[in-house]
Amino acid sequence: FYFFIFSSILAQKLYSQSAGFNNTFAILSINGGANAYYDLNATTPNTDFNGANLGSFNPASNSLTLKGAEHNVYKCNGCDLTSTRLNYRIYSTTGTAGTFVQMNVPYTSTVANGCGGADQVWSATGNSVNVLSGLAPGTYYLEVYSDATVTCSGGTVYATNGGANYKATFTVSSYVTTNSGSGLAATYSTLAAAITALNAATITSPVVITLFGNETAPAGGYSITKSGNATNTITIQGN
Repeated sequence: FYFFIFSSILAQKLYSQSAGFNNTFAILSINGGANAYYDLNATTPNTDFNGANLGSFNPASNSLTLKGAEHNVYKCNGCDLTSTRLNYRIYSTTGTAGTFVQMNVPYTSTVANGCGGADQVWSATGNSVNVLSGLAPGTYYLEVYSDATVTCSGGTVYATNGGANYKATFTVSSYVTTNSGSGLAATYSTLAAAITALNAATITSPVVITLFGNETAPAGGYSITKSGNATNTITIQGN
């Protein structure tokens, strides 16, 4: 009799309405490479995202792209899971964190599980979030967490690393932008490269060259052989 009662209580607990995350992964592409999966709420041979140093990037020649996420989820005994999201933000390690941006991570596939429900994969791999966009030289956090809308458990479940979220760092090095005047490219890796391009250009419109960060000038300084005029000016400045 007591065994029956215990078994019934255990069965009700195991098969109660519930839903949540089994494993979560962030998906990145570095310098145009193949999609790489980083462990968030997971323990696999993949690199752990939390605490990772993603590298140093020059926005003129490198790229760091957030492609999406994979969420392996479960739902049991009538509780439905209707949508999932990756939440991310990018901010300086010496600055103040801003608001999170949500990325929808849609349903992909389902298999039956042992709790009267299903295990599912929700995934997004084709997004193109330019993590480096608009960043000045410095060191930054890419911080993420996952959430899902469910029909039980208060309506939302989370994978948040115990509330601390998941943070990787990366560094942006010095680089140069231009207004693309007189046929110059929009970006250059160094001020020296931009000045070389300036010297080879035909000055037909105003040129503005902006250095983000610091660069050590060569011995004797930079040699600028082009001249502008009152209409087609040449401006070289620091950000």
